[in-house]
Amino acid sequence: MVLEDGSAVYESRFILEYLEAKFPEPPMLPDDIDGKLAARQVEVLCDGVCDAFVLLFMERHRPVEHQSQPWMARQQRKIDGGLAALARISGDREYVVGDRFGLADIAVGTVTKYLSVRWPEFPWRDRHPNLAALSDRLETRASFQDTVPYPQTFRDKIV
Repeated sequence: MVLEDGSAVYESRFILEYLEAKFPEPPMLPDDIDGKLAARQVEVLCDGVCDAFVLLFMERHRPVEHQSQPWMARQQRKIDGGLAALARISGDREYVVGDRFGLADIAVGTVTKYLSVRWPEFPWRDRHPNLAALSDRLETRASFQDTVPYPQTFRDKIV
């Protein structure tokens, strides 16, 4: 995340901590302990999906003869399981956790948009229509429209 002064804050978990600390109102976490823990659980699931996707993405860019199919299958299972858990937790509610927009919504919106941009052929929307609907709602927010991820070009060889 690039700040107004040109400096950067990076890594999704730290970005969220930064936002919580710098802009405490409205709070990004629910007031109750169970709600806070639920939001943090969603954050961890989203981080896990992203981590598995990056590992799979990198492996798929290695020469075919060096790719590990068992490793790729393992990462795919993590992605599939994480998205299934997020779909179950999110249900059809307006917000992922609690009764207002917060950290869990940011985490889910970030991972779903990242998958859409980086892996458009992956059918997560078909498999989890409730997550697709949530993602679509989140993407109407100005904060999401102003921070759309874009695919980077890798110049370094992945070995």
